Amino acid sequence: MMTRCDNCGRENTNPKAKFCISCGKPLPKPDKLECPKCGNFNGKNNIFCITCGTRLRSQAVEWSESDLTVANSHRAPAQWKSDSNLVFCPNCNYACRKDWDTCPMCATIITGADAFQAPSGTASGTKASVEVPEAGNTVTPGFSPSKLKEMVATELESVIKGYGVISIASLARKVNAPERDVLGVIKDMIVTGEIEGHVDKATNEFVSEIPIGTHSPIPSTTVPLGGGRISDLSSIIKKERNGNVDELVKDLVQSLELKRGYEFEGGRVHFKITLKNNSKVVIHDIKVYLDVPEFFKIEDDEMALFLPSLSPTESRGLDFYLEPKKCGHAGISATVLFKDIYGKRHAKLVRPLDVHVKSPIITASKSSIEYVKQRIASLASDMKMFAIQGLDPELLFNAAFRAISRFDMACIHDVKDDISLEAWFSAVSKIDDEPIVTRIIVSTKENILEIRVWCDDDKQLTGFLAKIIGNLRDEIELIKRIRNEDKKKALKLMELSRNFEILKNYAGLNWEAGEINNALLIIQHILERTFGANEIGQVMAEILEWQDRLETMDGDQHISESEGDQLYNDVERWQKLINLELGAYEGA
Repeated sequence: MMTRCDNCGRENTNPKAKFCISCGKPLPKPDKLECPKCGNFNGKNNIFCITCGTRLRSQAVEWSESDLTVANSHRAPAQWKSDSNLVFCPNCNYACRKDWDTCPMCATIITGADAFQAPSGTASGTKASVEVPEAGNTVTPGFSPSKLKEMVATELESVIKGYGVISIASLARKVNAPERDVLGVIKDMIVTGEIEGHVDKATNEFVSEIPIGTHSPIPSTTVPLGGGRISDLSSIIKKERNGNVDELVKDLVQSLELKRGYEFEGGRVHFKITLKNNSKVVIHDIKVYLDVPEFFKIEDDEMALFLPSLSPTESRGLDFYLEPKKCGHAGISATVLFKDIYGKRHAKLVRPLDVHVKSPIITASKSSIEYVKQRIASLASDMKMFAIQGLDPELLFNAAFRAISRFDMACIHDVKDDISLEAWFSAVSKIDDEPIVTRIIVSTKENILEIRVWCDDDKQLTGFLAKIIGNLRDEIELIKRIRNEDKKKALKLMELSRNFEILKNYAGLNWEAGEINNALLIIQHILERTFGANEIGQVMAEILEWQDRLETMDGDQHISESEGDQLYNDVERWQKLINLELGAYEGA
């Protein structure tokens, strides 16, 4: 590809030339840009290569002499050539033909030494210096450019991985070489695509543009074409589109395939979006912004995810995790932003997907712990784990117990030991009579709470677990407001509240007289330790009445429905009387 000089009309055959070899004036910007990685020619406005995605330029600007001229007092390492018609440019050390008037790379008048000979008078095998008339500095051809390049590449690799920026002066000190020599090596490596970045002239620093590990994959199969390299994919594009990618860019939005779906996980909704690039060009700077309704809770820094690039036919999945605030359904959508090879931004919407979260309509079910453990083997389950510091394990256990007791569930198992506190709750769905089981375990050593729910319906499972977690947060906030000196009393009151809930479950199920009597006895002991006899005398008297009545019945005999209703109402009235007596602890 030749470039005609607008000033003198000379045809310059070097595709990389910036200045005319005859008059030294800047050459016009070429119509096509050659990718330094794959060798494919791209349109002059391309920022990224259409084949491999390599960045071609940071911005589209005209070349200027001030940007490219290097001070005459510094020179790059000699690049020895075996052509007697070549000489070194005294400014940039580019190998120029003797019949050229100026260097095509920096426009300097050519007065350099031959590119293949050491100056006369230098013994064979002795390090020689190439004298430059304009400057006093020398370059030692005996210093291997390949060795310097290897050292610079090693230093840059570690810098790019760690920081992405290094000053040229610092790099020169690391490799023990002149700063200008190091700068020349870096520029060569940028042009050849061995590193991706640029030199910041203001700070004299090398800045990595694309970190290692995020490069777009380059097709490994290449074929020679006109002395360069071009990938098979590039050949296909040129054959089908004649090298014009404008039509491909127009179809980018339609070629980006978007799929979405969700599942329930850990009391949250796992929302996934999959992107597939069905076009024949690379897309860049992909950002996905999730449109989350008030129905869900999500952290601000998790509402947007980023992909550096997506190659042709490549697909990637992005995961979002949302926590339902309540039961119901709401639509979740997203916006996908990305850039084409020209750096122009495009947008595509992800169609809304309706997500259903529902809480089961349940009624308490009194079953043996053995029966419940047998049933849950065939049910789906989900769990949530909390690590709460600075909270007494028994207070945490009571908070979880009260959070579940807000629902119509029966506590069928309650056990404490030195290692953990554990409780099981049972209920059945009013719709399909399927069991719903909840278990809470608190580790007394590590203050870790686990809440697990078993249910036949995934939607109900997530909805119910989310509501339990909401109740638990309320209970924990209530506990944290209790003064330290009152926590001992608060523990007793929460234990009392827990046993009142168990007693109401028994009453609602018209349960066995022996079990009910045992629950009343536990409540009686808690009240005696917590209050004086005169403070809740009416409650204590009614409890003793119920105990006398139940002792006249067999232990495994169920109470009647009317007796169950009466006991349930009595327990609720006892709770109100105790709350009135507590005053500051009302509702605790």
